[in-house]
Amino acid sequence: MNVTGLTVSLPQSVELTPQGAGGGEVRGVRVDPPTARINVEVLQTTLTRPIPLTPVVTGEPAGGFRISGVAAFPSTVQVRGTIDELQAIDAITLQPIDVTGARASVSRTVAADLPPGLSAPGLDTVTVLVTIGTVDGTLRLRLAPEATGVAEGFFAEFDDQDVDVTLAGPQPALNALTVAAVRVTADLADIGAGPFAVSSRVEVPSGITVTAVRPEVLSGTLVLDE
Repeated sequence: MNVTGLTVSLPQSVELTPQGAGGGEVRGVRVDPPTARINVEVLQTTLTRPIPLTPVVTGEPAGGFRISGVAAFPSTVQVRGTIDELQAIDAITLQPIDVTGARASVSRTVAADLPPGLSAPGLDTVTVLVTIGTVDGTLRLRLAPEATGVAEGFFAEFDDQDVDVTLAGPQPALNALTVAAVRVTADLADIGAGPFAVSSRVEVPSGITVTAVRPEVLSGTLVLDE
């Protein structure tokens, strides 16, 4: 019987041929019955199954930063073993990656520790990418308005001496922000003496946005400087 490539048990009917001690066919001999029913039982000793890889991250990024994604490349691996061994696992845990104090994404090459009895042909290491981004936050400041474009010989008296400004942006940038880096101005160019009411303008560093200004209109009086 030729069992090449057979993967499942299969009963077959085969022709019976008389042979001598040397293995040669003996002619002139009749075999009754001329065929026999033979069952070939095939047992699969090993299987291959795709198993997901599970990255492990320890530690916390620096203040104002957070983990936004974790990915393994490859994300699955073809694992070989017995059916009982493969059914006993749902995933393979990778060696941990420490991101303590990280301020940028971290990429590491780690090993995949397979349980005893299992193998992953062709797999040596796995690349794990931990994506780290900034945490967005808000900041509220109370600032004194500044007059710009005031004609020579005049000065501005504001009705509101303080302006509440709410800013938004990456938390690390907000933490590093100084009051001197933010200005609230009122453009009084081409405005004569007397009362005025102009829209406030807030100047902030790049990457920071203004979400609220109270009051939005700055009012006051342009007074002759005597």
